[in-house]
Amino acid sequence: MADEIVNFKLIGLDKVQRTLEELPLKVAKNGLRGALRAGAVVVQSGLVESAPKDTGFLSEHFGIRLSMKGKDISGAAFIGPEGHIDYPDVAGGYREKINSKTGKKFNVGRISVASVVRFLEFGTTRMGKKPFMTQTWEKLRDKVLNVIVDKLKSTVEAEAKKT
Repeated sequence: MADEIVNFKLIGLDKVQRTLEELPLKVAKNGLRGALRAGAVVVQSGLVESAPKDTGFLSEHFGIRLSMKGKDISGAAFIGPEGHIDYPDVAGGYREKINSKTGKKFNVGRISVASVVRFLEFGTTRMGKKPFMTQTWEKLRDKVLNVIVDKLKSTVEAEAKKT
C-alpha cells in the first residue's frame, strides 16, 4: 500500500553483490529485475489468495510495478491494488451518473480499489481492520527472500558459465 512501505535489505550476500557489480550493467540489472519480479509474484499470489472474497473483484486487481534505480544495481517491487480502478457497487455498476450545472457528467459514489484495500487493512470508524496484506507479507517474507536470492544466484552462475 502507498501508506505503508516495507523495506528490507539483503545482508550476507556480499559475494553475489560483488559478482553482480562485475557483470555488465545491463545484465546485472536484468538479473535483478527478474529476481524482484519472481519475489513479487509470490507476494501477489499470496495477496490474491488471502483477499476477502465477497465479490471476487478485489482479488483480481493486485498488480506489480518494478522500479530500477538509474545506474545503480538496485531496484524495488511494489505489489498492491491497481490504481485508477473503481470498485463496483452491489448491482455490479459503478454508481450513479449525474450532470453538473455546466453539463459535465460525473460518476457519483465511486470508490477506488486502493481505497477499499486501505479501509480493509486499517479499518474505519465504522468497521474494524482486517489486515490481510500485512498478514500475507509476514507469512511470505522468508519465502520471498529465498526466491530473490535463488534467482540472483542463478543469474550470476549463468553469466559465470558464459564467460
